[in-house]
Amino acid sequence: MRNLILPFILLLTFVFSCRENDIDDGLEKKTTSYDLYVAGTENNQACYWKNTIKTILPGGTNYAASTIFFDNNNLYILGVDRTALSNGTNYSFWKNNVKFDVATYLGISANTPTIQNFTMSNFFVKNGDLYIAGLMKNPAPTSSQNLYQYCHWKNGVKTIVFEQNSYQTSASMHLIGNDIYIPLENNITVSNTVPTTWDLGYYKNNTYHFVSTLSNFLNIYEDNGSLKLLVMDQNNQTVYYKDLLTGTTSPSPAFISYSDYSYSLQTDGNDKYFVGREKYYKNNIQHSVYSPASNFKYLNSFKVLDNNIYKILHTDDITGVNYNVYINDVIVQSATNSSNNINTEFFNLTVVPQ
Repeated sequence: MRNLILPFILLLTFVFSCRENDIDDGLEKKTTSYDLYVAGTENNQACYWKNTIKTILPGGTNYAASTIFFDNNNLYILGVDRTALSNGTNYSFWKNNVKFDVATYLGISANTPTIQNFTMSNFFVKNGDLYIAGLMKNPAPTSSQNLYQYCHWKNGVKTIVFEQNSYQTSASMHLIGNDIYIPLENNITVSNTVPTTWDLGYYKNNTYHFVSTLSNFLNIYEDNGSLKLLVMDQNNQTVYYKDLLTGTTSPSPAFISYSDYSYSLQTDGNDKYFVGREKYYKNNIQHSVYSPASNFKYLNSFKVLDNNIYKILHTDDITGVNYNVYINDVIVQSATNSSNNINTEFFNLTVVPQ
């Protein structure tokens, strides 16, 4: 089984776009109408760039700025502490460049070299409300069966979703309308004599719903009034949708195969985008994420706004990891590193109308 809650140095948030018009015209419109924000690190300092102009985040030494977004004209950046710990990692966030320690904000114990107290699965803001979710060590367990708690916090107010005896889970939180959905794999049975078994289910506002056995959660989408859970069936080695509102199942798009299932659905107006590791589909028409002649083949961030593509790609070779930021496949920002000196890294981007 997979442990899907891991310290995330790269929170890959996918939103998509493309443009069929002239690239030069598109770039001219972008520079006059939009601000492009890129989050990352430079000289071991968490920072972000607005239209290539850098801002160093206060208290960001040894942090990676891994996620950046706006809500109600407020800028939020999540930072992951790169200080070496043998048990987990710690987190901070900045709101309009003011730093908040996540453990302090939530009123929980931070991780130490010997104790793993908390691992985050989600961090986002919607309509001014800050949501955080993750698995934490129970501060007051009553038995060996509730040593750990999966919780979510809204503006710092804690809700316990479930408790268990092990420090691993596949759970993640998704806010759909006013409802909180938490898909997960549970009831895991491990034996030396028979194959491992487990259930796939989800919590809706803290009420559990069973989906199937021997299946894995891949994603959850709100699509034209339906709520679709993307499921991988380990028995049949297939991928399908389950509509959580009607209970019906349907095939996933043909290109989402069992062997290549890392697609995230996003929309831009009436256009629907699926993006994967190496290619994306706009209304079921395939496009490449990168140029075959380029060494920049690894995707960090991919977003859409008004039918224009914004993305971060990086290389991964013996000469060092380098980064490019693109608007409609035109490079607008670069970071060149060597194998001995990874000085600058780009992790995530967002685009804001001026």
